[in-house]
Amino acid sequence: MTHNTQIESAPKASRRGLCLGISAVSTVICVALAFSAPQQFWPGYLVAANYWVSISLGCLGILLIHSISGGRWGYALGRGLHAGAATLPLVLILAAILAIGAGYALPWAAPNRADLLNRNQIVFLDPWMVGGRYVVMSLIWIAFAVWLRGLYRREAADRSKTPPQGLAGAAMLVFFLTVSCASVDYVMALSPGWASSIFPLLRILNCAISAMAVMILARAVHKNEPHHHYTDLTHDAGNWLQAFNLLWAYMAISQYLLIWGGDIPMEVQWYMDRRTPLGIIGSVSLFVFHWLVPFLLLLLRPLKKNTKTLSGVAILMLVMCFVDIAWITLPSIRGTNALSLLSAVVAVAAIGGFWVAEFSRQYAKLPDMYLKDTRFGAHAHDASSAHVGEAT
Repeated sequence: MTHNTQIESAPKASRRGLCLGISAVSTVICVALAFSAPQQFWPGYLVAANYWVSISLGCLGILLIHSISGGRWGYALGRGLHAGAATLPLVLILAAILAIGAGYALPWAAPNRADLLNRNQIVFLDPWMVGGRYVVMSLIWIAFAVWLRGLYRREAADRSKTPPQGLAGAAMLVFFLTVSCASVDYVMALSPGWASSIFPLLRILNCAISAMAVMILARAVHKNEPHHHYTDLTHDAGNWLQAFNLLWAYMAISQYLLIWGGDIPMEVQWYMDRRTPLGIIGSVSLFVFHWLVPFLLLLLRPLKKNTKTLSGVAILMLVMCFVDIAWITLPSIRGTNALSLLSAVVAVAAIGGFWVAEFSRQYAKLPDMYLKDTRFGAHAHDASSAHVGEAT
């Protein structure tokens, strides 16, 4: 049996109130923009919806990875990851609001869709088929999150009951296929004449990076957890963030080199559409602040063992994940401008307040899982208990 400690039984009312207040004010601005400038607002809302759904899906994907591979790092982040995955019903409902203005953002929902899509695309991207796939995929993701949460509670009560690796492996395959399909429906299809087999992998890695960044921040905020002071677990989270980010950079550069080498006009055009002033700023920012700076910082072992310094890198990665989604989304939609980017920022704040409040609520409902501190050997439990006693 494990020794379970759950110190934070409820989220701080002030924190939840602030988040909901930010959401309320941002929502009012969003409604005003939706009526006054729908052509600019709905593409921005698409960016925001993709951003928060990506974080929740990233939590689910990392949980599946841990169910297959195991490891102390997954138990240390487990409470946060399950809380993040539990926000899926909320963000998927908020993302579904896009159906109101889908014609402004998605070519397959536009009145002139027959002029934008070829014969095969008209069938695959029929609005009713896309909507049906969205419902089915949402139910699958939510079912996986509920299933894994049940396994986590069971294992927290009895560490001898481990998740079934075979089922987790099958679920990971389904997860990969469904998220890939969603990335085609809601991002790649924004440019009907363009396609990339690497693109879905980039979207999945964006999910993983943003989710791991949020988990690092959650670890910094919830200081009363019994394993908060375990620097080796903080270091593991930094290593995972570095690994996901390196793989993202590798895939992004590979996609660019393959399209550049192929020199096919309809494929090259996707990058040409991003040769605007804002697009160039986005490209340089992604290279410098999404890859180069985090790569160099995460090479430093002391930084990865310090929760505060690692949290700074995590915040940078969250900002750049937003820039990444905006950079691949807005230039593909005709007529978008700086107001669309501003709408995306406001919509991110509107959805984000609800997300954080729901995350805090779900976090408080979940138990912690006792972990031995390997630095103290046989006296790990005593040291951990003493630290928890001092924290409380």
